[in-house]
Amino acid sequence: MNNNTPILITGCHRSGTSMIAGIIHICGAYAGKVDKMYENIPIRQGIIKPILAASGGDIDGQYPLPTKITLRDGENFGKHITQYIQYQGKQPSEKWFYKDFRIVLTHMLWGLVFPDAKYVLVRRKDDDIIVSCLKTSYMKAFEDTEIQKKLGIRSVSEGWYWWLAEYKKRFNEMKKSGIQIKEVYPSKMIEQDFSEVKEIVEWLGLEWKEKEVKEFINPKLWRH
Repeated sequence: MNNNTPILITGCHRSGTSMIAGIIHICGAYAGKVDKMYENIPIRQGIIKPILAASGGDIDGQYPLPTKITLRDGENFGKHITQYIQYQGKQPSEKWFYKDFRIVLTHMLWGLVFPDAKYVLVRRKDDDIIVSCLKTSYMKAFEDTEIQKKLGIRSVSEGWYWWLAEYKKRFNEMKKSGIQIKEVYPSKMIEQDFSEVKEIVEWLGLEWKEKEVKEFINPKLWRH
């Protein structure tokens, strides 16, 4: 893995991807121009969302999900991503990351243009994800009764379980594709078990900074 190859942090919504991105940033990876959730705004808005829109998928990864994305959907994808991150100030010696749940939905494209990338797949218990989706104001896709009828579901909760199953199918596709990928459960850190995330950080070739990481981890961050 060279310093022009990204670390890709992904998972489904409400899983703790922002917490993991924050730790990887603390441990030395360059983030670029990010929002408070550690998502690179120019890359997300200028490259990733348009690809999802062109595929017929929801740009926020709720419903509908894209059925197929090919290299044609992202002509010069790798070149543009690299240009964006360098323009934002990445130094040649710096490792860098991109964090976005949409990587799950576009993983075949990332794999084609960045074959040596390392992926961090953030996981959380299914029921906890669903409860969080139901409580989150912008997660509204399955309140639409027409969508419920189309999918043959009877409630908003059933809709989110359907959606999560679709993401998990893509997780399995990623793991079977031959990419370099490791899973991490941020919830373990709330119980003061940092072994898994430390292993991830060192696998990425970064410096584990336990004191700074522990100061960063806050149960309120997990709940939100």
